[in-house]
Amino acid sequence: MNERTLAVDVYSDVICPWCYVGKRRLEQALKTWDGVPVNIRWRPFQLNPTMLRNGMDRRQYLDAKFGGPAAAQVIYDQVSTAGAEEGIHFAFGRIARTPNTFAAHRLIWLAGHHGKQDEMVEILFRRYFVEGGDIGSIETLSLAAAQAGLDQAATETLGEGRGSCRSSFGHSKCSVFRVQWSQRAFRSATARAVTGCLQAECSGLVRGKGRCVMAVQVYGCNHVVIEVTDAKKAARFYQDVFGLKMLRGGEGAVWCKLGEHQFMAIFEVEKLQPDRTKHFGLMVRDAKQIQEVRKKLTKKYKLKLRPNFRCDFQDPWGNRIQVGDLSDESLVWVLPYQEIQKAGLTFVSNQRTVRKR
Repeated sequence: MNERTLAVDVYSDVICPWCYVGKRRLEQALKTWDGVPVNIRWRPFQLNPTMLRNGMDRRQYLDAKFGGPAAAQVIYDQVSTAGAEEGIHFAFGRIARTPNTFAAHRLIWLAGHHGKQDEMVEILFRRYFVEGGDIGSIETLSLAAAQAGLDQAATETLGEGRGSCRSSFGHSKCSVFRVQWSQRAFRSATARAVTGCLQAECSGLVRGKGRCVMAVQVYGCNHVVIEVTDAKKAARFYQDVFGLKMLRGGEGAVWCKLGEHQFMAIFEVEKLQPDRTKHFGLMVRDAKQIQEVRKKLTKKYKLKLRPNFRCDFQDPWGNRIQVGDLSDESLVWVLPYQEIQKAGLTFVSNQRTVRKR
């Protein structure tokens, strides 16, 4: 009755390619684990919580999210390389629709009650990323259920929003590994969280002195640095285009605030080296603000915008910057930010925008 176990809660979406890679890396980490038995529990998370019930055309989705297939391919190439290293052969070209994954998560929840949760997650990942199946359709989910040995009839009500699965949604991070020691007689003794798709040796399942030792965890980017020939002129430029607040102190000739605990330092140099592929991204509120930025850059400052992204430019000193907004599904990643919570931003159902509460 006092047998110790290690529970690993994985908050993941079955249309997240990095989550598929993360699953493989977690499996590799477990092969070297020589501690107590590990119990993996797959928890629901949706990359696109406002996705239409029947999903949407993949091309339209890529246009809205990345600005088109060409921009998406850059990211897919990175994922494909990582996947190949783990034995996953992504076939992004086969995917015709981006689905709503609510019903898929209900099926994973159901499979958990039959001891087949991990098997079901693997089946859904493969059907979507390797076979290009529409895992938002009940027909596809029914076939997946049968493959895992579940009753196909049980899948008929998966999309109706009834049952315990709905109450589990809402975690703010994708591919979160929550590692928890537990005993049958107690709830938990200790808990840790590891975010992101980590290599097996960095997954947090590191054995040391009879206990679980967590790897270093990065919480975000603290600051970026740009180089200019005229710091005062650069400060006026960034204040004008983005409304950035200049701060006192800090490194560089000018120091400006980007967000909570984030800033940009501006250094003066005699010789510039313009960026080519190197760049960083800024995030504004919505598509309307992106249009304001684009207009000011092109009309007032006569700067050219790069293709394949909504707002990709080089400032007058050659620093390359991309500008995104909160109207895409990446909103779920920024919900924990204090400024988002203070602003009271929420999703608007079936629209690619946000609004204030």
